[in-house]
Amino acid sequence: MSSLRIAGIESAKLKLARVAVHLDEIRHLISESTRKTDAYEIIKDANGKETVNFLLGPPQDLFVIVGEIVYQFRSALDHLAFQLIESNQAQIALPGDWERHCKFPLMLNVPATGNPPVPFILPVPQSVFEKTLPGMSKTAYAFIESVQPYHRGPGIHNVLRIIGQLANIDRHKHFHVMIPRLAVHSYVAYSGGITGTHTVGGLKHGAEVPLFPAFPNIQEGTAVNVYRTFSPYVTFDAETIGVGPDTLESENVLEVCLQQFESVIIPTFDKLLQNS
Repeated sequence: MSSLRIAGIESAKLKLARVAVHLDEIRHLISESTRKTDAYEIIKDANGKETVNFLLGPPQDLFVIVGEIVYQFRSALDHLAFQLIESNQAQIALPGDWERHCKFPLMLNVPATGNPPVPFILPVPQSVFEKTLPGMSKTAYAFIESVQPYHRGPGIHNVLRIIGQLANIDRHKHFHVMIPRLAVHSYVAYSGGITGTHTVGGLKHGAEVPLFPAFPNIQEGTAVNVYRTFSPYVTFDAETIGVGPDTLESENVLEVCLQQFESVIIPTFDKLLQNS
């Protein structure tokens, strides 16, 4: 039987399919751990102040699976980059060692030039990418430069920043720092059928549980039922991926990354390769 080579778009899609499987595993692990009644407790002191006390951390398997997801994301990008350069759209003589250096760049900071080094003015020139992506078309360069993590604000470049940061940590340092957090949901029902809800999330171990909020436009003393519920979840540490995603469930952050790969990265590379 002849060997079958699976590369580029197809191999990237297979890797993203593996990400989807791992995401289901993460959801199951987190669901099992947060449903345990002994995962946390609310401690009240003599003055009525309440604080969160987590008794259990995230399951250890979670750290391994997140690392595998990040690897699949990073590897999918490299497979796409390899096929792009192998297609040799510019029809140039590629360097003899291009395969060894070829990878999708994930630049967390704007590269610099000169001595002393001065950051490039955006967009970073195509020459910066030549070592890892020689001979790519102007269109391919424009897209790859536009999604680099050194760009700020929401968008696909922010997703790639998360992937780049997580990949660097898992490859060079340690497992990703993931911490349990708690959301507090306050509910109030008033006479006449009026209801109000309020949620405060992101409560870490030792955080003070907020009091029931003051709901607007309701006369004092008309509440007929007031209660709270608590929802534990797991998130990345802010030092890992920055403020913002650190308040979200870790599985949701990774799911957004998957959606961006499927809706932006894959379709764009599909067009770039069709034009090669």
